Amino acid sequence: MNAGAHPLQTHEALFITEQMSRALHLCLDRVTARRSAVLFEGASRVGKSRCSEYVTGQLKDTLPEVFTTRHIARHRDPGKRQSALKELCASEHVLPEARGVDYLQHLLAYIEGQVTGRPAPQCVLVIDQIQRWLQNDFHVLADLYDYLESSGIQLTVIGFGQANAISERLSAFRVLEHDQLVARFFSEIIEFKGCENVGQLTAILQACDAGSEYPVGSGISYTAFFAPAAFAAGFRLAPLADWFWKAFATRVKGKYVDNLPMQHVREAILDLLLLIAPHDSVLFEIDERMIQEAVYCSGIAMFCNATDAL
Repeated sequence: MNAGAHPLQTHEALFITEQMSRALHLCLDRVTARRSAVLFEGASRVGKSRCSEYVTGQLKDTLPEVFTTRHIARHRDPGKRQSALKELCASEHVLPEARGVDYLQHLLAYIEGQVTGRPAPQCVLVIDQIQRWLQNDFHVLADLYDYLESSGIQLTVIGFGQANAISERLSAFRVLEHDQLVARFFSEIIEFKGCENVGQLTAILQACDAGSEYPVGSGISYTAFFAPAAFAAGFRLAPLADWFWKAFATRVKGKYVDNLPMQHVREAILDLLLLIAPHDSVLFEIDERMIQEAVYCSGIAMFCNATDAL
């Protein structure tokens, strides 16, 4: 079997963490209540982008009557009022072919076409990396909100972004007394964290043991894929959660204490399975030193050192 195409290797593995479940529950509630916005802020690599993908997919499945779309905000230079609207059109693959088209009206027509005939027209815009948007982009978003509202369409914005940057945007709007923007888009900001405790880490490891599958349709869990003989003899990752947590706890610092970045958790799990694979047998016994090495190889200490100064 090709380990290079394994979801843990390709970053396609999706662990439904406690934070993701909480975020989805909140988003479903806010969309159903037809709120204007909810923002999730957190440190780098804790899983915000994966959560934005998960929330988008679940909203589409759970609320098919609502038009839901996901957009990744791009870095932009200041002073380009139309850029956010053009970016949204490009994201939906509906850029106008003619020159001089009003992007606001063009996007409005597109959204109206998606919700025509629905009993309570609503558009949910999930924006990942929302901290990249500048002040003027939020004014443009407010224009979109107002025009949709005048057409009887509710816009709900769900944003995911970096904590410090979102706070800076909010502070700037308060200084400028842009109260309407604050009330509409920044009135609910919720902290998003990574893996917070041993219990959550145990659930992630358990997913590798029993709640995962590769190749698709094989019934083979992630753990069993890399160590089939040891797995058949009873080896599992979940009982190793305490050792994993201890190894991470000695290397994380600052904002990542009790807030493990999910990218490094996934990489540590993969590194451990790769270390185990050559020694796979029914007699295999795990050594805590292997877990220490796997967590070290994930690069978590270097990452924390680099980000601690930011």
